[in-house]
Amino acid sequence: LGIGFHEVQKVLRHMEQELDRRGHLDVLFFAGMPELVRHLAERFPLYVVTSNDTRTVEAFLEADGLTGVFREVLGADKGVSKVDKLRAVAARHPEARPIFIGDTRGDMAEGRAAEVVTIGVTWGYHPRERLERAQPHYVVDTVEALEALIAELSLA
Repeated sequence: LGIGFHEVQKVLRHMEQELDRRGHLDVLFFAGMPELVRHLAERFPLYVVTSNDTRTVEAFLEADGLTGVFREVLGADKGVSKVDKLRAVAARHPEARPIFIGDTRGDMAEGRAAEVVTIGVTWGYHPRERLERAQPHYVVDTVEALEALIAELSLA
Protein backbone atom coordinates (compact mmCIF):
# COMPACT_ATOMS: atom_id res chain seq x y z
CA LEU A 1 0.00 0.00 0.00
CA GLY A 2 3.01 2.27 -0.19
CA ILE A 3 3.52 2.45 3.57
CA GLY A 4 7.14 2.11 4.57
CA PHE A 5 8.47 -0.34 7.15
CA HIS A 6 9.25 2.41 9.70
CA GLU A 7 5.73 3.82 9.46
CA VAL A 8 4.30 0.34 10.00
CA GLN A 9 6.53 -0.07 13.06
CA LYS A 10 5.24 3.23 14.50
CA VAL A 11 1.64 2.15 14.02
CA LEU A 12 2.37 -1.23 15.61
CA ARG A 13 3.98 0.41 18.64
CA HIS A 14 0.94 2.66 19.04
CA MET A 15 -1.44 -0.31 18.71
CA GLU A 16 0.57 -2.32 21.21
CA GLN A 17 0.43 0.55 23.72
CA GLU A 18 -3.33 0.89 23.23
CA LEU A 19 -3.90 -2.84 23.62
CA ASP A 20 -1.80 -2.84 26.80
CA ARG A 21 -3.74 0.14 28.12
CA ARG A 22 -7.18 -1.29 27.31
CA GLY A 23 -6.40 -4.92 28.06
CA HIS A 24 -6.22 -7.29 25.13
CA LEU A 25 -6.47 -10.63 26.86
CA ASP A 26 -10.26 -10.80 26.77
CA VAL A 27 -10.02 -12.37 23.30
CA LEU A 28 -10.62 -16.11 23.47
CA PHE A 29 -9.61 -19.06 21.32
CA PHE A 30 -12.37 -20.83 19.47
CA ALA A 31 -13.61 -23.90 21.34
CA GLY A 32 -11.32 -26.87 20.80
CA MET A 33 -8.41 -24.93 19.30
CA PRO A 34 -6.08 -24.86 22.33
CA GLU A 35 -6.39 -28.63 22.63
CA LEU A 36 -5.79 -29.12 18.90
CA VAL A 37 -2.76 -26.83 18.98
CA ARG A 38 -1.25 -28.76 21.90
CA HIS A 39 -1.90 -32.05 20.12
CA LEU A 40 -0.34 -30.84 16.87
CA ALA A 41 2.70 -29.44 18.71
CA GLU A 42 3.49 -32.97 19.87
CA ARG A 43 3.96 -34.03 16.23
CA PHE A 44 4.89 -30.93 14.25
CA PRO A 45 6.88 -27.70 14.62
CA LEU A 46 4.28 -24.95 14.92
CA TYR A 47 4.73 -21.26 14.19
CA VAL A 48 2.45 -18.25 14.34
CA VAL A 49 2.76 -16.07 11.23
CA THR A 50 0.72 -12.94 11.84
CA SER A 51 0.20 -9.28 11.03
CA ASN A 52 -0.21 -8.59 14.73
CA ASP A 53 2.59 -7.59 17.07
CA THR A 54 4.67 -10.51 18.36
CA ARG A 55 4.49 -9.43 22.00
CA THR A 56 0.71 -9.05 21.87
CA VAL A 57 0.28 -12.55 20.40
CA GLU A 58 2.69 -14.04 22.94
CA ALA A 59 0.68 -12.48 25.79
CA PHE A 60 -2.51 -13.92 24.28
CA LEU A 61 -0.92 -17.38 24.05
CA GLU A 62 0.39 -17.13 27.61
CA ALA A 63 -3.08 -16.27 28.91
CA ASP A 64 -4.40 -19.48 27.35
CA GLY A 65 -1.56 -21.63 28.66
CA LEU A 66 0.10 -22.01 25.27
CA THR A 67 3.50 -20.59 26.16
CA GLY A 68 6.24 -22.67 24.58
CA VAL A 69 3.88 -24.56 22.26
CA PHE A 70 4.94 -22.62 19.18
CA ARG A 71 8.54 -22.59 17.98
CA GLU A 72 8.24 -18.87 17.25
CA VAL A 73 5.73 -16.07 16.81
CA LEU A 74 6.54 -14.11 13.66
CA GLY A 75 4.64 -10.86 14.03
CA ALA A 76 4.65 -7.70 11.96
CA ASP A 77 7.55 -6.39 14.01
CA LYS A 78 9.61 -9.24 12.50
CA GLY A 79 8.66 -8.38 8.93
CA VAL A 80 5.54 -7.18 7.16
CA SER A 81 5.44 -9.89 4.48
CA LYS A 82 3.74 -13.13 5.50
CA VAL A 83 5.02 -14.61 2.23
CA ASP A 84 8.62 -14.00 3.30
CA LYS A 85 7.96 -15.37 6.79
CA LEU A 86 6.22 -18.48 5.45
CA ARG A 87 9.09 -19.14 3.06
CA ALA A 88 11.59 -18.71 5.90
CA VAL A 89 9.71 -21.22 8.07
CA ALA A 90 9.49 -23.68 5.18
CA ALA A 91 13.26 -23.34 4.61
CA ARG A 92 13.89 -24.26 8.27
CA HIS A 93 12.07 -27.56 7.73
CA PRO A 94 12.87 -28.74 4.18
CA GLU A 95 11.65 -32.26 4.99
CA ALA A 96 8.19 -31.01 6.00
CA ARG A 97 5.05 -30.20 4.06
CA PRO A 98 4.26 -26.67 5.29
CA ILE A 99 0.63 -25.88 6.03
CA PHE A 100 -0.68 -22.36 6.64
CA ILE A 101 -4.00 -22.06 8.43
CA GLY A 102 -5.74 -18.70 8.24
CA ASP A 103 -9.08 -16.98 8.43
CA THR A 104 -8.79 -14.26 5.80
CA ARG A 105 -8.69 -14.03 2.04
CA GLY A 106 -5.32 -12.30 2.38
CA ASP A 107 -3.96 -15.22 4.42
CA MET A 108 -4.95 -17.62 1.66
CA ALA A 109 -3.40 -15.47 -1.08
CA GLU A 110 -0.17 -15.04 0.89
CA GLY A 111 0.05 -18.75 1.65
CA ARG A 112 -0.42 -19.65 -2.00
CA ALA A 113 2.20 -17.07 -3.00
CA ALA A 114 4.60 -18.69 -0.53
CA GLU A 115 3.82 -22.06 -2.12
CA VAL A 116 2.57 -23.72 1.05
CA VAL A 117 -0.63 -25.69 1.57
CA THR A 118 -3.40 -23.31 2.60
CA ILE A 119 -6.36 -24.13 4.84
CA GLY A 120 -9.04 -21.52 5.39
CA VAL A 121 -11.11 -21.75 8.56
CA THR A 122 -14.64 -20.36 8.35
CA TRP A 123 -15.07 -19.54 12.03
CA GLY A 124 -12.67 -16.60 11.85
CA TYR A 125 -12.69 -13.21 10.19
CA HIS A 126 -13.90 -14.01 6.64
CA PRO A 127 -16.79 -16.27 5.69
CA ARG A 128 -16.38 -19.30 3.43
CA GLU A 129 -17.37 -17.46 0.24
CA ARG A 130 -14.73 -14.79 0.72
CA LEU A 131 -12.04 -17.34 1.63
CA GLU A 132 -12.85 -19.40 -1.44
CA ARG A 133 -12.27 -16.40 -3.72
CA ALA A 134 -8.56 -16.64 -2.85
CA GLN A 135 -8.54 -20.28 -3.95
CA PRO A 136 -7.14 -21.96 -0.84
CA HIS A 137 -6.25 -25.61 -1.13
CA TYR A 138 -8.86 -26.46 1.53
CA VAL A 139 -11.60 -24.79 3.56
CA VAL A 140 -12.97 -26.28 6.79
CA ASP A 141 -15.97 -25.36 8.91
CA THR A 142 -15.10 -26.93 12.27
CA VAL A 143 -12.11 -27.60 14.49
CA GLU A 144 -12.82 -31.32 14.13
CA ALA A 145 -12.69 -31.05 10.33
CA LEU A 146 -9.39 -29.16 10.60
CA GLU A 147 -7.91 -31.87 12.79
CA ALA A 148 -9.05 -34.61 10.40
CA LEU A 149 -7.68 -32.77 7.36
CA ILE A 150 -4.29 -32.22 8.97
CA ALA A 151 -4.15 -35.92 9.90
CA GLU A 152 -4.99 -36.84 6.31
CA LEU A 153 -2.39 -34.43 4.88
CA SER A 154 0.33 -35.67 7.22
CA LEU A 155 -0.19 -39.23 5.96
CA ALA A 156 0.00 -38.26 2.29
